[in-house]
Amino acid sequence: MPSYRAVRLGITGKIASGKSTLSRILREMGIEIMDADSMAREVMEGEEQVRKSLIQVLGTDAYLDGKLNTEHVGKTIFSNPKLKTELEAVVHTAVWELMDARFAATTYGKIVGVESAILYQTGYDAMFDMLVLVDASEEKIKANAVASGKFSAEEVEKRLKVQNFGEEWKEDADYVLTNDCPLDEFEKRCRKLGALIRITAPTTLPRYPLRMGAVGQGPKKS
Repeated sequence: MPSYRAVRLGITGKIASGKSTLSRILREMGIEIMDADSMAREVMEGEEQVRKSLIQVLGTDAYLDGKLNTEHVGKTIFSNPKLKTELEAVVHTAVWELMDARFAATTYGKIVGVESAILYQTGYDAMFDMLVLVDASEEKIKANAVASGKFSAEEVEKRLKVQNFGEEWKEDADYVLTNDCPLDEFEKRCRKLGALIRITAPTTLPRYPLRMGAVGQGPKKS
């Protein structure tokens, strides 16, 4: 029997590709968008077992005054693939459980999205009914990231290498939004896509996400 639940929308793409711009525009259009990075921080700061495990992996510098030391964590994991893998083993399952609980609490008739750079890499793509991949060239990504003031060109290079994006994911995504233009033009594309998502979003849904398929695959547990 079909169940009546919110439509689950995934938004993914490389660092600084334009995901946050799309999320902002969709929020302005009344679509609720959650941020996976914020949820990761929530579990890393709020769940005691996760905190203990992170300190074991990254040392006591992982936290400052009880808060996640994001600068230390970011620099450490993006320069050490082994520690990154160990961190993901701790965090991904907790984020998956939180995300699933948030979806379960949403109401019928709504579209609820999650923005994350690693939906495919973690298997989270199977948690959604529709998935958007924001695509941009490395030149565009580097320009966006450096202009934001959050990253140096060197940091962007490191993050691009570890994100391991597959070209085949463009074929798999329900929508590919290309960011190869000035910001105002890209925002127009985001609004057009938002309107299309509203038109094409299904109203009657099965219990499991549409992208999960008949086999029932799901997020990878490390």
